[in-house]
Amino acid sequence: TGSPGSIGETGPTGATGAASTVTGPTGPTGPTGPTGAASTVTGPTGPTGANGSFATTQTVNTQTGTTYSLVSGDLGKMVTLSNASAVTVTVGTSLGFTAGQSLDLLSLGAGQVTVAAGGATLTGTPGLKLRTQYSSATLYCIGTNSFVLIGDLSA
Repeated sequence: TGSPGSIGETGPTGATGAASTVTGPTGPTGPTGPTGAASTVTGPTGPTGANGSFATTQTVNTQTGTTYSLVSGDLGKMVTLSNASAVTVTVGTSLGFTAGQSLDLLSLGAGQVTVAAGGATLTGTPGLKLRTQYSSATLYCIGTNSFVLIGDLSA
């Protein structure tokens, strides 16, 4: 066997073909899934509050001593104060009233009624005394342990 022959020269590269703009067809869209069931569940309804009315009788807490410290049970009540001597009503920090709650005070005796802060913040104009016998006032809560006395008052 003889030796291999020499390899010939490589020929020139041919021209590049035109770019294709043809895209293949889009495949079919899959089926739409089922629609979920509509919810008919409603949360529970809260309790209905009591109906208020001016025809409702206000509960009265009758006090005949010369001192009285208001209690949480006085909320919404009329506290009557009847004594021939001066009466001091104390507003402490344990009432637990929230803004918007109130109680009423009515002086039935000859002794002047003074409303005093017993740790709570208490304001009134022109002062914190029921003006005279048969004067009345509302103790209105404006925030935690913060009250305004509104009514027939004196300094």
